[in-house]
Amino acid sequence: MRNYIGWIWSSLSRRRWKRYTSQSFKLAFEYPPNWIRIEEERYQGRDGFFQIAAASGEDGLDAVCQREAHHKFKPYGTNPKLKPVRHAGRAACYVFPSVDQPTEMKTQSAFIVEYPAPVQIAGQTCRFLVLWADEEHIRNIVKTLTFK
Repeated sequence: MRNYIGWIWSSLSRRRWKRYTSQSFKLAFEYPPNWIRIEEERYQGRDGFFQIAAASGEDGLDAVCQREAHHKFKPYGTNPKLKPVRHAGRAACYVFPSVDQPTEMKTQSAFIVEYPAPVQIAGQTCRFLVLWADEEHIRNIVKTLTFK
């Protein structure tokens, strides 16, 4: 029952979310209305944040996901969880933090998906979108993600 109520509350509160659109990254998604722009690709509020980037990833999705999860600075802790998923018919992955994630990372999680077609960003050809957000919001943000 608790999960059902949480799902209803989440769905109702998402109706008021704002829309983020990026011509550079060729995408759009929704985010909580109380978050403010910090940089062009980063918004945050008291209860969370998102940030986007792109990667060339010439060695494929699995390698990009592994590199993100096991970065030398361990932003997800020592034992991050990789979860392969599909988004709009495309292979993707989530990276979720382990319990020993540094507190300053604010439950940062990642979502990585291959673009429908490579995009040019700052003169570089990129195949993958990397979306970082706090663990509480990342799934709901991804549910609204569309490519232009």
